[in-house]
Order: sequence, then structure tokens, then C-alpha cells
Amino acid sequence: LMIYSGLVDSFLDDEIALLKQLTSNVALGITKFRSEALRMVAEQALRESEQRFKDFSTASSDWFWETDGELRFTYISDALKELFGMDSDALLGRRREDVASYDDLAHQAKWARHLHTLAERAPFRDFAYRVPTALGGRWLCISGVPGFGSDGEFKGYCGTGNDLSES
Repeated sequence: LMIYSGLVDSFLDDEIALLKQLTSNVALGITKFRSEALRMVAEQALRESEQRFKDFSTASSDWFWETDGELRFTYISDALKELFGMDSDALLGRRREDVASYDDLAHQAKWARHLHTLAERAPFRDFAYRVPTALGGRWLCISGVPGFGSDGEFKGYCGTGNDLSES
């Protein structure tokens, strides 16, 4: 936006101040419009990403899980219910060692190594353990990665699991 005059000093100080304020208001409006457009694009991308995750979760033969910083389950996909006849909601708030079978927990060296890995906030792969379920004891194999907030704070783990019982 440009306003000009062929005459020198044709604008009064009040008019110049008013035009500067108008310029600031227009710039603010354009910035807000652009920010709103970017927010809408980001929200759409987030919705699409969430839908992709839900589709993968539904289609997968594996199940997905997530824990908080205290290693208590905060999310377990519904596939676990189908695979093991287990209500996934009943596991929320519990730790992995709370749901493992007593005979599996007797393997102290295995559990000590796994708990050490978790304490180190390191990724792990193919940790197998036995869980009593409505369908009898089932062997689970899980893998997980730690998650951290933007401030570097440990938030918990997320990962996948599958049924090893047949093998």
C-alpha cells in the first residue's frame, strides 16, 4: 500500500500517524489471516495422521501400547482384547510386571535386564514374557521406544506387541 503526493510536506503529522496506525492494523490482519490458515493446515495434517495411525492399528495383527513416565499403561489398542480375550482397559494404570505371570517373574535375571533397560530410557526389542489371560497363559513379545518432551523430560514408552504363544 503506497500513498504519495507530488507536493513536498503535503501530509500533516496527524495524517502520517493515522496512516502508520492503518499500516500496522493491515499488517496485523494479514499476519493473523496467515497464522489461521497455517493452523488450519496443521490441524488437518494432524487429523490425517491420527486417522492413519488408527487405520494401521485396526489393520495390524500386532497390538500397540503406551506408558507414562512411571511405566504404567496409558493406552493399549483394542487388538489386544481380540487376541487374548483380555479387556485392555483393565490394564490401564498397571505396570508390565503387574500383569506378568508369577512363574515368568521368577526369571529374575531376565526381568532385571529389562527393568535396567527401562531405567536407562533405552529402546528395547523382542522382550518376551508370559501373561495369564481368559484364554489361558499367553506369551507376549514386545518392543518399545522411549518418548521425551520438547524439554527433554522422559514421558514414557510406546511400542508394539504380538502373540508368541503358538511358537
